[in-house]
Amino acid sequence: MEPYDKIGLNYNNTRKVDHRIASIIEENLLLNGINIKLLDVGAGTGNYSNFFSSKGYDVTALEPSAIMIDQSSENKNIKWIKGSAEHIEFQDNFFDGIFSVLASHHFSNLQLAISEINRTLKSKHFAVIFTADPTLVSKKSWLIDYFKIVFENAISKYINIKDFKSLIESITNTNVKIIYFSLPDNLMDNFFASGWKKPSL
Repeated sequence: MEPYDKIGLNYNNTRKVDHRIASIIEENLLLNGINIKLLDVGAGTGNYSNFFSSKGYDVTALEPSAIMIDQSSENKNIKWIKGSAEHIEFQDNFFDGIFSVLASHHFSNLQLAISEINRTLKSKHFAVIFTADPTLVSKKSWLIDYFKIVFENAISKYINIKDFKSLIESITNTNVKIIYFSLPDNLMDNFFASGWKKPSL
């Protein structure tokens, strides 16, 4: 069973698209032309897929959890596929851009997932992976005081950002740019660390 088949029942209560995150992804995909095909890997309920669809892109949302797909809003411009990052059932060089938002730590085989993303991405096009590195959180943060077990679990699941960069470069034989994104205190997408200034959240 996929983790989000258990924990994703009320996902949309807190997780919504934040346009600053979506915009920085779009900016770094360097999208040009018409009929642009995008892949959202680990799409969840499709919040970021909907953002890109609203901009006129042809979006495929890849998500392993049926519970998450069932919560997606109807959108004729998004093609939903129940599947995993490790087995992307598209031909080589198919997508003009690929993005993934806070999903890579759930990939069962990170190396294979990166290889599949690279395989299905057109040559000289870009993928953007929005991820986190919990090791960068200050040890003095109140989040660690109150949620130490959460951080310990996160550190065991996330690859640190420099190792992630090296891994992608070794698989894709290309240069990877790290763009640091400091979390605003008014994020619309309320993933865990978004509450760094709002204990009640």
